[in-house]
Amino acid sequence: MSETIHKYDVRMDAEGSRGVIEAPVGAKIVSVAFQHGKLRAWAAINPDVGFNGLFDLFVVGTGHPLPNRASQFLNRIDHNGLVFHVFLPGASQ
Repeated sequence: MSETIHKYDVRMDAEGSRGVIEAPVGAKIVSVAFQHGKLRAWAAINPDVGFNGLFDLFVVGTGHPLPNRASQFLNRIDHNGLVFHVFLPGASQ
């Protein structure tokens, strides 16, 4: 079956810079944004994959330090007058 886009809630850590989504293994995160006040991620997935994996992402506010593992820029989020930058971990993670 071909890939489809699905939406996932992003669970943020206590510090608010590392997020995790649970999605089928092999998912490719394509964007992250706020929707109805909650941080969501959209990912291309194979709906035939029967088990999930955990996928990290990093949400970094302008002027805040970039985590060491954050390497691939995904997109920018404007929220309540603030700008956040979303990164994925490097391929070796």
